[in-house]
Amino acid sequence: MHDWPPEDMRSSGRTPQEHLLAAIAADDHAAFYAALPDVRGDINKNKGQYLRAAADARNMLFMKELALAGADIGYASAEAERERSSIQKNSYWDDRREDFITRFENAAEEARYNKLGRTMATLQQFQQNFTAHIAPAETLKNQQRILEEIEALKQQITELRDGKPIEKGALHVPAALRGTSAAPKQP
Repeated sequence: MHDWPPEDMRSSGRTPQEHLLAAIAADDHAAFYAALPDVRGDINKNKGQYLRAAADARNMLFMKELALAGADIGYASAEAERERSSIQKNSYWDDRREDFITRFENAAEEARYNKLGRTMATLQQFQQNFTAHIAPAETLKNQQRILEEIEALKQQITELRDGKPIEKGALHVPAALRGTSAAPKQP
């Protein structure tokens, strides 16, 4: 995650994983949807890098699509937290300021620590929203799709068992009778 995005994004020999990460970084929806099927088998690869990259970009749509494809939100969040806790820092109480002071080895480590904190917060917020709103709606969509598939299978089974229904054509009325009514006329 530290070396993303790569310096040379123009090379055409990128892997599907690089294509997906590049699409997330560039907010390119077409490229994202094109690359997503190629990485479904290892969607949680490299400590949840895809979901973490989408969280870094604060792209909730990409996060939703990744979660629906099987990305584990808890795993990505835990890995970000583990990585953040491994950053060396020194915290102490300062009597003059009457506050805790945290010092890092360098400014890059402090920036990385803060970025991982934002990523974790985004992932936790997304997990709450996903559980409360997205997952139930997707469950209903899947149930509706399954019901439609069952109805189609039921129709196919009925046609195999009973044969296809005969389509009835329009009634052909002779031209001589078209202008007359079927009921006898009263004088």
